[in-house]
This record gives sequence, structure tokens and C-alpha cells, in this order.
Amino acid sequence: MLSVDYRDETGSRSPSGRERDQRHYAVVRYQGPTGAPWKIDLSLWTAAGPDGEWHDIPGVRARLTAETRTAILWIKETLMAEGRYPGDVASVEIYDAVLNGGVRNPEAFALARR
Repeated sequence: MLSVDYRDETGSRSPSGRERDQRHYAVVRYQGPTGAPWKIDLSLWTAAGPDGEWHDIPGVRARLTAETRTAILWIKETLMAEGRYPGDVASVEIYDAVLNGGVRNPEAFALARR
């Protein structure tokens, strides 16, 4: 099974209303023969942020370690099981909490969001 969802999040459709967050956003979902679901997010940013941090994948990649990758995936999996990710929580919030806030597990992420 394959599905694609596209959202134009430019101009007045920007979720935050900020120019730096304007993008074309697509989600591809695939369920393979084993039944394992895959989700691929694709963001095409229309403006660079003031520091370029979140729009510069090499900048983020350079800061990822095995520990932070594990924390990010653990938090995403937990939120997905609760039906809160990606709807209620954006990936950028998770990356920010882990890379900038020292969060390493779903419980700490929940506390950090309060």
C-alpha cells in the first residue's frame, strides 16, 4: 500500500505564520509485504531561517550521535503509538528538545513541553 499527502504550507498557510517556516510538505506512507509501515517526510523550504539551523540538514546531521538518534526515534515511536505524532507534535520540536535541551526519553520530552 502506498499513499502520498501533500500540503502547501506557504504564505498564510504556514503553520506558525512565520516566513522561515514556509514550505511544501509531503508525507509518503508505504506498507510493505511484511506489513511494516514506513513514513517518509519531505520538506522543501521556501525561505532560509535566520540561523539556517533547521533548514541545513548537514548542520543537524553533524550534531547527531547514536545516543541522540536513539532518543529521537524512541520519542517519535512513543508519540506515534499515542496517535500524537506527527499531528500534535512536529519533528522540529523533538529534534530541538533532544539536540538543544538534553532530552533523552519520552517522559522527559513530555515534561519539557509543559
